[in-house]
Amino acid sequence: MTKLTRSEKSILNRQAHAAERATVAKPRGLDPLDEPVQTRVSLKPIPWNKTVLTIEERDAVSVALLGGYPRAEIAVALGVNVTTLRRLITDDKVLMDAVAARKDLEEAELCDLLTANARRGDSAAAMFLLKARHGYRDRDDANQKRDEGKKFGVMLMPAPMSFDDWSASTAAQQAQFREGDPTTSAFAPGAQELADRAQRHALRTRTILSDGMSMERCV
Repeated sequence: MTKLTRSEKSILNRQAHAAERATVAKPRGLDPLDEPVQTRVSLKPIPWNKTVLTIEERDAVSVALLGGYPRAEIAVALGVNVTTLRRLITDDKVLMDAVAARKDLEEAELCDLLTANARRGDSAAAMFLLKARHGYRDRDDANQKRDEGKKFGVMLMPAPMSFDDWSASTAAQQAQFREGDPTTSAFAPGAQELADRAQRHALRTRTILSDGMSMERCV
């Protein structure tokens, strides 16, 4: 008996498989030479969100966003985390419109509240409305454009006193902090250190008990 080589065995195996495929394919009307279609890899981008909302879920989320419910509670109701819910909202125009409508509603409510307080005489509410709604500013420095090479003037207002008088009054006002005896003046240099030292070395003669009563020792 002649021993077959490896290549001859491979040819015989292929012929046997071809005959087997032909035996199975002929009754079904298939061409044994047809190879099975291989699934091609899609070149489309993989969607970031694997979770897809149904129409009912999207309507429920839209109503919840309009109602001002926390996003953490909405995510728990959907069975997703907050990050996934945020991505779903960003990718859905209807949900983004619901978020914008909720913000507009809150802004209108806050403006009504501030307006009511301002009409009752609340100056802080009135000033906030002026700045937030009408762009009021105490100074307009942010809008002043200073170009290079352009000259600007500085206007000096007349002072109520001369420079020498102002220097003398300032020195007199600061003298209590720069000079003086720390044992007699609380503002003199070193007075705070003396007070802290006396507090640390003070003899405690009274103790507050847990029931609110005090125990005092006579010296």
